[in-house]
Amino acid sequence: MREFHSYLDRLDSLVSQVGRGLDYSNYAEIIDDVLDGQPARELRRVVPLEDLKASGAFFSGSELSQAALNYSVRTLGNHSVVLDPACGTGDLLIACAPWLPRGDDLASTLQIWGTQIAGCDVYPEFIHATKARLVLAAMREGVPLGNNQLPETDDLFPRIVRRSALTETGVYKIATHIVLNPPYILTVAPEDCTWASGKVNAAALFIEACVKHAHNGARVIAILPDVLRGGSRYQRWREFVESRSRELRVELRGQFSQWADVDVFILELEVQSESNGDRKIRWKQPANPAKGCIGDRFDVHIGPVVDFRDPKCGPWHPFIMSRGIPPWNTVDTVSRRRRFKGKVFSSPFVVVRRTSRQDDKQRAIGTIINCARPVAVENHLIVLVPRDGTIESCRELLDVLKEPKTTQWLNQRIRCRHLTVSSLREAPWRVDKYE
Repeated sequence: MREFHSYLDRLDSLVSQVGRGLDYSNYAEIIDDVLDGQPARELRRVVPLEDLKASGAFFSGSELSQAALNYSVRTLGNHSVVLDPACGTGDLLIACAPWLPRGDDLASTLQIWGTQIAGCDVYPEFIHATKARLVLAAMREGVPLGNNQLPETDDLFPRIVRRSALTETGVYKIATHIVLNPPYILTVAPEDCTWASGKVNAAALFIEACVKHAHNGARVIAILPDVLRGGSRYQRWREFVESRSRELRVELRGQFSQWADVDVFILELEVQSESNGDRKIRWKQPANPAKGCIGDRFDVHIGPVVDFRDPKCGPWHPFIMSRGIPPWNTVDTVSRRRRFKGKVFSSPFVVVRRTSRQDDKQRAIGTIINCARPVAVENHLIVLVPRDGTIESCRELLDVLKEPKTTQWLNQRIRCRHLTVSSLREAPWRVDKYE
């Protein structure tokens, strides 16, 4: 993040100018801009978008930060310690700061905040920006400058440090409140991870660290990718989090920003002992209908063929891919052929395209497959096989998937780009019957 250094110089200059007692009113608009999204805009200007995605460096911004903290900031007090274990340039900490106690002047206020605000990030540039912006946040709150000279920016806020909170987990023990918008990048799960192996979303590891290492009663407020809420891969993670916490709030928020095309939700919980295994978090909204769902009538699978990877050996089969199959129609003949020795499907069945977004007019677009021979199916499709083996059930399923209320239900159930087996399996059969 060296490209960010010139911006840090401008921040330091602004802190210095206002700190010398120059008329704050002349700088108010500039400071408001610094505290409301300017670092993110500057980072996008100097760092390629692909590099930002690779590092997960997308900041919360003031609007999302305020939405996440709307309830919890009222619980901050004289003895609170707020930790952001992935603080970036400090958006969430800045949203908390005005609710903390103040001193008689700027220097004493920053000293108090320095004992009550903690943060970690692996980029030293972000640590410096967080500290400088917190100074400006105190100025914006009208804290008088006083006569005491301010320390250098890097000497302020001794609990905001360059550190990985995934490996140095002692930082969680000091916190009464943990606020975080962690990176959403894929990373390798550590060897002692009990709920997954291989690559997982880093945000899941941050929440695991919170509930494992924070003390009982600590409040966690997190902005998280929707795949953690609805993805089947994270079912065991959800169970782990439930075993060590009590839910306070689950709130769907939609797309993170125009630059980060990821749907997010706000999770607020209280860390508790793992002794109570009966707690449940309402991850899925709305709840399953009482009178049945698609999974009661259909077996649901991911298409097993990864075309670029799976060897072309075994028997020849008709082969369907997401490209080229007509939506909402019945396919009786498949011209494409492929060798495949894995699982194939006998007709009739329905395929649904996995790629899906919440702003699509219809989330689950289906096609009936009714071929004479068993069919190999690409993994970009979800396969729904009727348990009664009839094409009539397949036609009825298309009617269910077409209903606007089914799309509305799926938009609440899962916001990420791909539909999952569990989201379709749990979707209500005839949503209008359950309202």
